[in-house]
Amino acid sequence: METIKLIGVGRNVCWFNDSSTLVVSVGRIIQLWNTEGEEIERHQFYELYELKRNPNTDHNVIAVGGRVTKNDYGGYVIDAQGSILAETNPYFAWRPDGETLAEYNRGDNKIYMWHYKKGQLQRTEKIETKKPVHSLDWGSDTDHLVAINEKDNKGYLIDLEEGKSRESFGVKERLNRIAWSPEE
Repeated sequence: METIKLIGVGRNVCWFNDSSTLVVSVGRIIQLWNTEGEEIERHQFYELYELKRNPNTDHNVIAVGGRVTKNDYGGYVIDAQGSILAETNPYFAWRPDGETLAEYNRGDNKIYMWHYKKGQLQRTEKIETKKPVHSLDWGSDTDHLVAINEKDNKGYLIDLEEGKSRESFGVKERLNRIAWSPEE
């Protein structure tokens, strides 16, 4: 076991898929480190919200989002060298196969889709929703996405082939997360 000395206190740690690079959030800063304990790169945010690794081992990237400055919300897709491959909204969800990233800004009625094409991540489409999106979640079925609206306590199942909402479900109290069955 090796020990890496961090600058500050690491609150979130996420390995890249290559297992030779990790990213640590230290307050408003994310630091990329190699296993030899050398810092590769760092990026600073005003406030950090999300840090998620792409689940596909062929894509050695993470997505990180938050407030870039006091009044500017945003996110990045970063490779293991610390290079910014794409600028996104501050919230996102990777499709389980890692081939698509759905990104959004809380309270907006738009979801933007990024797809891997010829080894590069490209923004390809925008889906308009009837209600503001507060969170997104992919199920094991990669053709559907659920957009949750906390104000009306409903989830909206979006058919990605049609690009529109198919059905909704809700609860009386507060809905802020869903749990997918492993089978569908």
